[in-house]
Amino acid sequence: MRRYRKGKSPFKPDRDHLHHILQRAGLSSRQTLVVISIASALMSILGVLGEYFQVPESIELALFVLMFILYNKYARHFSSKYNEYFVNVLAEIKVVLRQDRGTSI
Repeated sequence: MRRYRKGKSPFKPDRDHLHHILQRAGLSSRQTLVVISIASALMSILGVLGEYFQVPESIELALFVLMFILYNKYARHFSSKYNEYFVNVLAEIKVVLRQDRGTSI
């Protein structure tokens, strides 16, 4: 949708995908994988908890759509303006990951 709104082909690659944004912010490929995997695991856990606590599917769908909208809004913002706050948060994540490995990156 993002490329279509810009008048570009949706089939032409660009550098506005989440992994590119994280790497531009200073994370390595491995760190990017860890961050995306953790986010994916958290979303999965939320889905399982929703099923366990019998949250109506309409509410789960509404929350998913809300997260999708927020992601699109903020990912576009971060990728185009390189928000300093976002870069600082990712730098802190990088420090935590470095401490977990016990090595410098």
